[in-house]
Amino acid sequence: MRDLVHSAPRFEILSGWKEIAYRLGRSVRTVQRYERMFGLPVHRPAGKAPAAVLASTTEIDLWISARAFPRALDVRGRNPQSYSAAIEERRRLLAQMAPLRNELRTSIHKIRQSILKLRRELNENRKRQDAISSIIARYSKITTPPTADGNHYKPN
Repeated sequence: MRDLVHSAPRFEILSGWKEIAYRLGRSVRTVQRYERMFGLPVHRPAGKAPAAVLASTTEIDLWISARAFPRALDVRGRNPQSYSAAIEERRRLLAQMAPLRNELRTSIHKIRQSILKLRRELNENRKRQDAISSIIARYSKITTPPTADGNHYKPN
């Protein structure tokens, strides 16, 4: 297990992502991903920039030993079984997602069709309303007597 990390004093404080990455033998981006996804124990000092981090070598060693994937962190010898298991798990998840994707596509298509139908109905109703308004306007001109100045009375 000690071969997973570089030799260092037991209670050393690592300051910054580069030192933590060097300790784990990984890139800075990978170590940041470990923090997000797997809870790598880092601390952000108050009053410092959000990117400033500290870590204890003891906490990191405990985190590595507690993880279910210590072999995956090994720089020298990659574990091909972990890769094949991950690939199989990905295939299984993709197979589970396929029917859900199809169902989602079908639902989206139905929603689009409903929206288009509602738009057509709304346009038809507006045309009917405009036609009725013009009929009412013509009728009101016919039925209202002209005023003294010759114009037709238009109620407010």
